[in-house]
Amino acid sequence: GTVAVSFILSAAVGVLIGVLGSLYFKYINLRDNRPLELLVLILFSYGSFYMCWWFWSHVGVHVPFFEISPVMVIFVVGIMFGNYAWFNISPHSRANFPTIISSLNSAAELYTYAVLGAIVWSIPLRTWEWGYIGITLAT
Repeated sequence: GTVAVSFILSAAVGVLIGVLGSLYFKYINLRDNRPLELLVLILFSYGSFYMCWWFWSHVGVHVPFFEISPVMVIFVVGIMFGNYAWFNISPHSRANFPTIISSLNSAAELYTYAVLGAIVWSIPLRTWEWGYIGITLAT
């Protein structure tokens, strides 16, 4: 039903954005402007996520048939870029892109754990399940 439709629509949007991005890097020469090349690569990757998230949150609420998974879209865009766009960017950008993504990953993980650490003090102690905490600490 709707899961299959969501899967197919998400994959189709991911393929479309992946092909457009790959064609962009094939025909537009950004090798002389490396920071712009990296920025466009990141914008195509994460822009597809936010575009589908916006579509899902604004249109998907009113039309449940067209629910698109942003995570599935970015997964397919990553596969498409890895197979097609990766060979059309400069060697310098190929070397620096994984480092930038790793840095963004570390910053997002740090932010997530900092927010979770701050929120844990706002939960009343009577709602904590001490048995689960003990099992977690024991393992």
